Amino acid sequence: MAEIGTLAQMRHLSALTVDASFPGDPPAVGHLPGASAVQVVGRHLTCQVIGPEDTLLGVIAAAHPSMLLSREPSLEELFLSLYGSDEMHRDEIGSEVAQ
Repeated sequence: MAEIGTLAQMRHLSALTVDASFPGDPPAVGHLPGASAVQVVGRHLTCQVIGPEDTLLGVIAAAHPSMLLSREPSLEELFLSLYGSDEMHRDEIGSEVAQ
């Protein structure tokens, strides 16, 4: 099955990535709706969110981040979220065996 649409139309299919650094310990965000792939290293937080970002950003803002970046998924990330990297890996292995 394939999805058809512009890049802007397809962005809803993948998560927004959020990176933030804090003067103290990062807030706990793993329990928030839509939050996933939460990683905390020292005072740096990285996570992904699917759906409305307002709750996540509210918790982050309340912790007074010294740096905050968010980015939409790249075309590659959109493709992998739809079709998965496992299929691509199997195809690569199959083409190597055929050679």
